[in-house]
Amino acid sequence: MDGKEKSMDKEIEYRVKKIEADDYDYGPALNKNDVIAMIIVSVICVFGLIWGVM
Repeated sequence: MDGKEKSMDKEIEYRVKKIEADDYDYGPALNKNDVIAMIIVSVICVFGLIWGVM
């Protein structure tokens, strides 16, 4: 392994340990407004794909 791969392996190991820690904060849970926004954006994207194919 060269220096770049060792550095990357070290960084990956650090991040995995950080995520696996008991005090890791995953952020707030999704709420009703988030789900509604995801549905709206998904529908707009599907219509855009359909419109682009025509």
